[in-house]
Amino acid sequence: METIGIVQASFGSPRFRGIASRRFGGRPLLEWVVRRVTDSTQLDGVIVVAGGNVESEILHDLVPPDVPIFVDAKSDPLDRFAHALERYPAASAVRIHGDSPFVDAELIDRLVELALERKAERDRTKHEFRSDA
Repeated sequence: METIGIVQASFGSPRFRGIASRRFGGRPLLEWVVRRVTDSTQLDGVIVVAGGNVESEILHDLVPPDVPIFVDAKSDPLDRFAHALERYPAASAVRIHGDSPFVDAELIDRLVELALERKAERDRTKHEFRSDA
């Protein structure tokens, strides 16, 4: 995969646990967030990453069935992301908090496009620099 969206589900936090399962329009907040992220056209995939202290049936009730869930016992969220990227390799990743109901797929797309443009510009500059030598 080129670019993956990682939705952080921090169930170790009592605040997040209460918010993620709160229902809006009959669906849990975490499901709304994940669905909004999957609307991004620039992401090649979306996964939900959670700590190992989560009961899987709770998480499966809150995440759409077509979105992979990666649960890792690491207490450090950055370690969990690193392990998730080992399992779901990607050239780049966009991190989204699971309690951000107003995440905007179009904004994600614009950010990914800008990052790709800048990478292409850096690669072109490196090539030109090497050609001048």
